[in-house]
Amino acid sequence: MATLAGAKQRIVVVGGGFGGAYAAQTLSKKAPKDWEVVLFDRNNFLLFYPLLIEAGVGTLEPRHVTVPIRKFLGRRANFVMSEIVRVDTAAQQVYYRVSGTAETRSMHYEHLIVAPGSVTKLPPIPGLGEHAFELKSLRDTIEFRDRGIRLLEIANTITDRAKRQAILRVVIVGSNFTGIELAGEYQEFLVDQAKNYPNVSPEDVEVMIVEYADRILPAIDADCGRRAEDVA
Repeated sequence: MATLAGAKQRIVVVGGGFGGAYAAQTLSKKAPKDWEVVLFDRNNFLLFYPLLIEAGVGTLEPRHVTVPIRKFLGRRANFVMSEIVRVDTAAQQVYYRVSGTAETRSMHYEHLIVAPGSVTKLPPIPGLGEHAFELKSLRDTIEFRDRGIRLLEIANTITDRAKRQAILRVVIVGSNFTGIELAGEYQEFLVDQAKNYPNVSPEDVEVMIVEYADRILPAIDADCGRRAEDVA
């Protein structure tokens, strides 16, 4: 579709993660002044994924791992909090539903950047998708922390030590960077919190890592991986 003479050029960015947010921010600074940059995302904040674990165990407040997208983008870029319904590349239209409404709207664009993010790769383990926690959002981290506290509350009511230890056994699937960091942080979190429960001993807590490779941290050098395993 040809752009009318004098019409404002519009760049639409789908996705407010690292890729989309930084693209929109950079373009809003470097694009010609008569161009418009619009970012779509279902959340109005940029989530700093590397600190999700710390937010999950209470080392950091959840608000400290987010940045308001509007503040991050600056004044030149526009932001629309919405769900993308579909994109018609032939007509150069993006169809979206503003959060909290049922109405589908559309917006024309001259240029499109698609950066919707990623999903967790789950190994084909029966029951994993239905019962395991993911660490992909701020809600995930809060639920994960609350789950640990609930397990401690339940364990505190159990007099049989074997049953108490079974309640406080946490299995983490995957031993790369996130899995190993999570194991260490969550173990420390549960052990520290266990001191608040008279019937729970820190020794009742067990965090177990499951990995299909023959060692932990398969993404790094084997010697470094073995050294990390010895330290753990």
